[in-house]
Amino acid sequence: MTYTCKDIANQLQAYPSLMRIEKQLAFELSVSAGDNSDVALRKGSANQDYQSKLAELLYPVATKLRRMEYYIGLLTEEDGAVLKALYFDGLTYKETASTLLIDEKTIAKRKKRGLSELAAMYSRLPEDR
Repeated sequence: MTYTCKDIANQLQAYPSLMRIEKQLAFELSVSAGDNSDVALRKGSANQDYQSKLAELLYPVATKLRRMEYYIGLLTEEDGAVLKALYFDGLTYKETASTLLIDEKTIAKRKKRGLSELAAMYSRLPEDR
């Protein structure tokens, strides 16, 4: 599959939401696994089924997040820092420029270059992602 810069930008924009989902699922999984109450013990296989469902939901979310983080880590430090600030931290161009001590035009260039490189990397991934 061929990815465009827009495809990658859309995926990166989902990062904060995916992080919240991952944290919630992981929390629910840990609570259900650590619940030693009489109610949980009486549930037995129902609790195990619930844990299995949570794990099934958690795995693709966690995989997608780790993949984003990994591939951004392969970019140049400058491009990666811009994409992390814009997408992971949710900063504006102005805030990113202030944080990284560069002007907004440089932010735009690094964003474009980073998205282009990510699109090329993602396009080389096998279809079963």
